[in-house]
This record gives sequence, C-alpha cells and structure tokens, in this order.
Amino acid sequence: MMIIRLAFRNLWRHPRRTLFISILIILGSLIIGIAASILDGASKGMETSLVGSLTGHIALGAPSEEAYGIFGSEVPIVSDYEGIPQIDDGKRLFPVIKTLSGVESYTSIISGIVNLSIAGFSQKSVIFGIDPATYFSVLPDIQIVWGDPEAINNGGIFINEVWAKQAETRLQRPLAAGDSFTAAVAAKGSFRLRTFHLAGVYRYKAPSEALNRIVLADPLLVRSLINYTLGNSITTDQASNTAEVENIGSPDMSDSIDDLFNTAQDLNQNTSGGITLAAVEDSLKDTSQRDKLNTVDTAAWSFILLRKADDVSLSALKTELTKALKKSDIDVRIMDWYTAAGSNALMLFALKSAFNAGVLFLVAGAFMILINSLVISILERTGEIGTLRALGAQRSFIIRMVVLEILLLTLGSALIGIMIAMVILMGIAQVGIILHNPLLISLFGGAVLHPHVSLLFIIWFLVGTMLAALGASVYPVHLALSISPREAILDGEA
Repeated sequence: MMIIRLAFRNLWRHPRRTLFISILIILGSLIIGIAASILDGASKGMETSLVGSLTGHIALGAPSEEAYGIFGSEVPIVSDYEGIPQIDDGKRLFPVIKTLSGVESYTSIISGIVNLSIAGFSQKSVIFGIDPATYFSVLPDIQIVWGDPEAINNGGIFINEVWAKQAETRLQRPLAAGDSFTAAVAAKGSFRLRTFHLAGVYRYKAPSEALNRIVLADPLLVRSLINYTLGNSITTDQASNTAEVENIGSPDMSDSIDDLFNTAQDLNQNTSGGITLAAVEDSLKDTSQRDKLNTVDTAAWSFILLRKADDVSLSALKTELTKALKKSDIDVRIMDWYTAAGSNALMLFALKSAFNAGVLFLVAGAFMILINSLVISILERTGEIGTLRALGAQRSFIIRMVVLEILLLTLGSALIGIMIAMVILMGIAQVGIILHNPLLISLFGGAVLHPHVSLLFIIWFLVGTMLAALGASVYPVHLALSISPREAILDGEA
C-alpha cells in the first residue's frame, strides 16, 4: 500500500509534466477509440448489407487459378470481363450441403455481364440467373417494389429500382409488366441475344453504382446467353471420344511422309470410294451431336450461396463445410462474403488496414514521447532514488515503484480517454452518422452509419497500452537502478 501512495505522490510532484503526458494519452485513446468504432460499425454495416442482399455468408465457386468474385475478376462494369467458370460438381454438391447443420438455407446463381436494352435505352449490367424459390430466402434484405418473383422462371426479369427510374426518364413513360428487354453478350467470337419480359422491380438497402445495375433473370435463358451448355462443359477427353476420325486414304497407305513423293504410288489407281459430295451432305444432315453439345446445361451454376444459422459462427461453418467437401472428394472454392463481394468490401478492408498502420505510427510517436518524459523524470529524481537506496531500499522496490508510476499514468489516462470516447459514441449511435455521398453509402453499407463499440477492442486496447507502458519503462528502470547512494550524495552537495 505504501508503494502505491509513493507512486501517486511522485506523479503529482511534477503536475505539469504528468498532466502533459496524460493529456496526450487521453487524446490518443479518444481518437483511436472513436475511429476504430466507426470503422468497426462500417464493417458490421457492410457485412449485414452484403450478406443479406448479395453474397450470403459463404459463396462456393469453381476452382480457378485466377481469383474472382461474384461479379467476375474485377468490378462488374468492365469492358474486358472474363466469363466465370461453372461449377462441375453441382449435382454432387447439393446433397452434401443439405447434410450441414450450420446451413440455414442456400441458393444458386449464374452470373454474367450483358448489355441490357429496352426501346433504345441500354446499359451494361450484371445479370444473375436465379432460383426465385430459394434466392430471396437466402438474401432476405432484397426488397420487392412490385412484381411476382415466380414469374422469373417464365422468361422474366427483375430490374433494380434505380435502373428502372433511369429507363423511365429516358423513355418518358413508366415501365410496365411485360415490357420486352433484350440482353446481348459478345464473347469469344460469338454474339448472342436473348429476350426477357419485365416481371418486377426490386431495391437494395444500400444502393451503389455496381449494385444498381444488377438484374435478376430466368436461369435457363441466362445459361444459354453466357454459353453454359453441355458442349462448353465437356472435357477434352470426352470431346475426342465423340469425334470419329476417318482414314481417307487407302487401307494400306503408309504413314511415312516420304511416301507422299513416291511415284510408284501415283501409278496405282485407288479404287476405294474416298470422300464424295454425297457423303459430306449426309454427314452435315446429321445434327444430333451438335444439338446435344449446344443444349443448355440445366445443372450448371456459377455460385452457390450459403446462409448460416444464427447460432453458428462463420468459422465453425467453414470448418464443417471443408470437412464435408473433403470427405466427398469435391473440389470447389470456398469464399467469405467479402471475397465474393469483390472490390467494394476489399476497399473497406484496405481502409481499415491504412487506419491500423496510422495507429502504429501514432503509438510509436507517443511511445517515444513517453520514454523521453520518463527519462527526464528519473534524472530529476536522482537524489530521491539514491537516498532510498541508501536507506536500504532493494532494487526490486525501485523497479516496482517506477513501473507502477508508469502504469498508473498510462493505463489511467487511456481508460479516461476510452470512457470519454464511449460517451461520445453512445450519443452518436442514437442518431447515427447520416451519409449523402453515394460512394460512402456503398462503402459503409447504408445511408446511416452506426458506430460499434466493441468490448473486445477495449480490452485489447488496454492490454496493448499496458504492454507499451511496460516497454517504455525498461530504460527508465535501468537508469534508476544505475543510481547509487554516492551519486545521490554528490548530487545533493552540488
């Protein structure tokens, strides 16, 4: 108890220096606490928005050497968009998903980029072929403005409310059910067109330029539009087996290239039938194999979106899913919601990384200031520490006293700063931070940003502050222990 009183007395012996250091730590804690809570709230808001309206908690895709998300390899509106590979093990995958206890619901989508137009108005859009029976249960935050989702299966299309308003402004008339939309895709030397009829309009809670161009459509038409056919999914070995290679030369013709210039063979007339015009015409008449390869693969999907149960953690679901897939020998790519969402979510994580780097610089600067102030304090107390040593104070007592002073100063100030930050954040959370910029709305997952005060962050912050204080005390303690009673006496005589 005596050492605590002594530590408090030593701190208040130099109130200006103590107050200066304390204010620096309080301000640093206040800024870090508020910024971290706002960014944490932004992460929570974006996660809630994207999980509930776009990606689900986990997305399964085809394995690929290139990383891609639900929009492809980059943001959805790009000119050099590459097609998303289809999942080959869909038929085997669905029974495995049904056995997972951590999965509340799941749905499948086909994703592609199209040029969607109506009566001369067109926009490059992301088209999702969906199963309306399951899609809206996995993504409950999608709000239907009007229309029947079941009509999607009959060649229908649902467009975003913002997309619809832009079209209505251009056409100078309201859109109505049954309006004809044309989707066009140009890829790999081919050009495909499909016609959809307007079945309804929907909206997202957190609209953005990318999300506003998403259209939901009949999965069968989308498959044919982006070439999810049996011929597209056939393997090289299968393709070689389906093609009959005919030997056009005589049965006993040599395979040597030198025999092509052998005049003896030129003198022998080949009596075999060879290729005739009639044979070619008969071959072209048989289109059964071609038609089979061009048939839409009704089992082909780009992604399978999973929604976890409320009482299951994301890490637990991923572990359960990984084990089940490995046991069934199914090779698919498992993506978190932020990986599937692409650049929007990754931008927020980049912002958080930049903030963390800034915090490190701030802590390093405060660390140096703290050490410098403590060293000055120890040098000014040479006589006091030497006298304590002369009176029989052990080295351990000096260590405890100096370390306790530093911990009381840093932890006490950090706790005050965090408490002030919590009071401010509680006031902000009541009304939220209203966002008007479309980029910020899409980045933070909504028009209203609510800071999130995490108890775990407070604990880790205080633990980090304590470790930093202990680190800062190493040199001052070493300096204090190096002071001998003789130096204290000589310092007092001087």
